[in-house]
Amino acid sequence: AGSGRLRVSVGQRKIAAKVAKK
Repeated sequence: AGSGRLRVSVGQRKIAAKVAKK
């Protein structure tokens, strides 16, 4: 159950990094 939440956190962080890079 924790793995799924961690994956979502990583995905959101990647998206935030992409937006920041832009």
